[in-house]
Amino acid sequence: MKILVLGVGNPTLGDDGSGLYVARELRKKISRKKLKIEVVIEESSSDWLTIAEKMVDYDEVILIDTAVVNEERLVGRIFKFDLKGLDKRYEYSYMLHNLSLSSAIEIIRSLSPEETPEKVILILIGIIEPKEFSDKLSPTIKRIIPKVVKEVLDEISKIN
Repeated sequence: MKILVLGVGNPTLGDDGSGLYVARELRKKISRKKLKIEVVIEESSSDWLTIAEKMVDYDEVILIDTAVVNEERLVGRIFKFDLKGLDKRYEYSYMLHNLSLSSAIEIIRSLSPEETPEKVILILIGIIEPKEFSDKLSPTIKRIIPKVVKEVLDEISKIN
């Protein structure tokens, strides 16, 4: 069993880079664990088609990103979805780059059906849409990073 954990985000848009921070923290934690499965942790700031290509040859993928919620009560909230169960009407697509994640995965799946993951889990962190450049996380999002790391580790232990 081979798992890809992929932190996604823009490191120059503050909270939008949260997935990258989670991946870095996970890398530290995973290196100290003895796992029966192979877990690869990567970061990406690319478009969804490039991200979907990274998923080839993995059995499962856990993708960590942000979702613009624009409601203060939802900022810092963790949302978790299985991509298979995501209703197409509410398809996850941020401004990252005109092609939705599920559409990108379907393109890759049509080209390499045996090599695409059976399961893709999305773990999203609610943020306010970034309005200025910054390489820092807001205090609210910084506090939530350990909880997201735990959520990913829990998901890995279900597989392990």
